[in-house]
Amino acid sequence: MYGGMDGAVVLARRCHRPIRGYSVGARLRLSVGRTPVPSEGKVSEAKKVSSDVDQPVWLRSLKSSWPFIVITLLVAFFAGLETVAKGLERTLVLLHLKEETALELAHDTARSQFSDALTRLQWRRFYWTQRYVSALAFELPGHDQAEIWKSYLSTVEEWTTNSMVNILGLESYYGPTKRNDFELGIMRQFAELHDCLLRLKYPEHYRQRLNRSCKTTTTRLAAYEPTIGEIQNAIDALNLQLYCFAAGLSQKNEACYILRSGGANY
Repeated sequence: MYGGMDGAVVLARRCHRPIRGYSVGARLRLSVGRTPVPSEGKVSEAKKVSSDVDQPVWLRSLKSSWPFIVITLLVAFFAGLETVAKGLERTLVLLHLKEETALELAHDTARSQFSDALTRLQWRRFYWTQRYVSALAFELPGHDQAEIWKSYLSTVEEWTTNSMVNILGLESYYGPTKRNDFELGIMRQFAELHDCLLRLKYPEHYRQRLNRSCKTTTTRLAAYEPTIGEIQNAIDALNLQLYCFAAGLSQKNEACYILRSGGANY
């Protein structure tokens, strides 16, 4: 096609013509310096392989063994059964087909949060009731007794404010039996003790204005002038009732029940 020396020169020039804006030498340098980038899938696979290699031989053997796989599947299966069982139990309670004796405490659920708040409020009122009777028993100075009485009345106010919420919440979450245990049992036992404390705090007023005795459901106390010892016995009995209400069992893990009575709710 090309003849002689002129043809050779033309052919040589065409062989050294730049290709797509790069010389042959430049394209060679780019090809040599370019590092291939693995895809995301290959990177993940490489990390997995590296992680498996870093594990001890016994662990890799265990994870690939049939007993380990079977045990893992069984654990997942029974965990699922537990979740289904709890959901079924909750449904039965909502339909009033099942009664629960214990409160659900310290769990991250709406029912548990309600139960936690109620339990703390019960024991807070119990604490200040006990504290005031102890202040009288040890004959603390008048200003100390006044401060304790003020804290006690604060818990009574909080108790009364939340009474209806707690009553309806118990029926919604636990059924009518638990509601009645609280409304006709725990609340009225606190109310009886409150009446007794008022008699200790204002003896002349009660002697002149009220013609009824200070009685408690958990003891045989039925007196116009209750003693501190008699009230302390009623407080001790209420302590066991509060434990029974929360745990569903006595402190000896025996069956227990909440005593119910009549009277005003405070």
